[in-house]
Amino acid sequence: MFANPFLQELAKQIIARDTFGIYRNYSYKSLLRLLVLDPKTRDRSRRDIFSQKRIVTFYKTIAARVEQETGKSAKVFINFNCKGFGYVLIFCNHLLVVSQVIRNAQNFGFNSLENLASEGEKIINSALKIAQRYFDFSRESQVCNCRISLANL
Repeated sequence: MFANPFLQELAKQIIARDTFGIYRNYSYKSLLRLLVLDPKTRDRSRRDIFSQKRIVTFYKTIAARVEQETGKSAKVFINFNCKGFGYVLIFCNHLLVVSQVIRNAQNFGFNSLENLASEGEKIINSALKIAQRYFDFSRESQVCNCRISLANL
């Protein structure tokens, strides 16, 4: 399970965003369990800073993986309203590769680690397919050449 590059990067992102050292004694599996919520917990959840951190960490991990695969800078933009609705945009260089609507931010989580990994990889693969239409990149060399022309715009 931890051979999955998405889960490895997710654990690194959680640790990197732990400004107060709360998770320093957690195992990687315990860190990843922060994004796994059972249905009973989801129903009782309220919108708070922890639900926002779960969302931000998940999508920043996706951006980090896209950046690693393409060699291009990836940026995440997330916006929520007070009701827990919002959107996520991930740009690779200047290209929009992920655009998702978030509903019920307080319920953001996954049923299992396998579900978490498969959802993350699905979004990453979709973003890479979009990026491949506009950029030439190889995993070995990490050299990218832009194929965007004025005719495509």
